[in-house]
Amino acid sequence: MEWTKKIVIRINNLLREKELSVYKLCKNANILQPTMNKILTGITSDINYSTICQIADGFGITVKEFFNDDIFELCLIDILVDLARLKYFHDISRVNYVKFIAYTASWCLKRKPFQIIEGCGEEYIYVNERFALTLLLQASGCYDENAGYCTKDREELAKGVKQMYYHLKYRNTNPQTLELFLIGLENGRRIYTAS
Repeated sequence: MEWTKKIVIRINNLLREKELSVYKLCKNANILQPTMNKILTGITSDINYSTICQIADGFGITVKEFFNDDIFELCLIDILVDLARLKYFHDISRVNYVKFIAYTASWCLKRKPFQIIEGCGEEYIYVNERFALTLLLQASGCYDENAGYCTKDREELAKGVKQMYYHLKYRNTNPQTLELFLIGLENGRRIYTAS
């Protein structure tokens, strides 16, 4: 089951448990009712951390309490099931490393398996995006702090990493775009080392 569907089920369960209407939850959470309706009907599947914080506040609980439910128990197993299903469906005997990394990073961005512990600093809000970025950069092999880049190249590379991090935080990504990103990095690295 998709991560966002689990969140919707949790919201509906809490609405029943707390005997709240959607209208009252929206008012308590300071969320517009059309926005909440889009979440509950599945029209929008991009639920970010700040929205979950507002929803938890609307229920009068912490984010930790919101995620403390059996429905979220098997989230980490989902990626392995997805990859096994793809491998079986496409009759793949060997796994393409680039595709594997792209699908893993995409899964982390979509399912948000790493959860925030209450009281953590703001720097941990995008822990899933940071993990995906690290995974992509390590897989590309072109971001090595020990490599002998000149100062200008190092600055350009740092700028590119910041742009990618921004993209992972605020843009919709899918495995295909991340795979293309990795292929582009690999080709750029080949061109750089050839010149």
